[in-house]
Amino acid sequence: MRSLKESKLTAYLFLVGILGVVFAYLFIFGLTPVQYEIDEHQLASSEFNIVKPELEQKILFKTDQQAWLEKFDQDVEEKIQAGLQSTLNVIRIDYTGRIEIKSKELKSELASYVENKEQEFQEKLLARKEFLQNQLTDELRQQQTTRRHELEKYQQSALLENYNQLLNLRLKLNILELSKQEKEDYQQKITDLQQGQQQLLNNKEDQIQDELVNNYNNLLAEYNNKFKNFQQDLSMEIQNSLANRQAELEVELNHYIFQTKNEMQAKLEQKREEIISLSESALLNRIAGEERENG
Repeated sequence: MRSLKESKLTAYLFLVGILGVVFAYLFIFGLTPVQYEIDEHQLASSEFNIVKPELEQKILFKTDQQAWLEKFDQDVEEKIQAGLQSTLNVIRIDYTGRIEIKSKELKSELASYVENKEQEFQEKLLARKEFLQNQLTDELRQQQTTRRHELEKYQQSALLENYNQLLNLRLKLNILELSKQEKEDYQQKITDLQQGQQQLLNNKEDQIQDELVNNYNNLLAEYNNKFKNFQQDLSMEIQNSLANRQAELEVELNHYIFQTKNEMQAKLEQKREEIISLSESALLNRIAGEERENG
């Protein structure tokens, strides 16, 4: 742009200089009548005095034009920079807004994903808990049934073991002619035998009940441990899934930011070229206008 302006001004100044010399020549030799003679020294002095102001005018004109050109260049450069800054602000606001919108979209998507994963976590956890509870209940019922059958067999065995002895005592009590004391003695034996038998049954029942309670506590601890391990594994799985999804969205956002930044730079460069082109056109039009006015 500077070479074009300087060429224009150089051509313009050269034309002005030629025209000045021609006008001066016509004025001196064509238009001015010679009414008296002058010597060579006076002629030389006269020619020197005529040429010297013209050279000073040309130099002054060139200096003025150069100062104007430099000021115009400075004004144009300032306008270009102002235009670029204004354009940059507009483009930056536009693309920053796009990035903010994209960031909000991805954050909303991540929040929705987290919410879905939390719901999935709760549903799987509840399903697992119900499954383990059902397993525990079934196993406890099975143990209770087994123990009840065991207690019934023990009762039958105990009854059979004491049956003959009790039967013999009852027969003697009912058939034999016994004194009151003897009857009381037989009755006491029967009572003691029955009480002993019942005590054995009670002891066996207590033993089975204690075993059932211990088994329940052990099974409950086992199933709680299973549930805890499942909860930890599921939590780790959900956290890994969330971390992976967050990383994917961050990559997507960074790619969008990088792409948007390149688009912004390209847009800014395009606007810069447009502003420079318009400024060059304005400069050329102004120079042409100056030439027409001076011409």
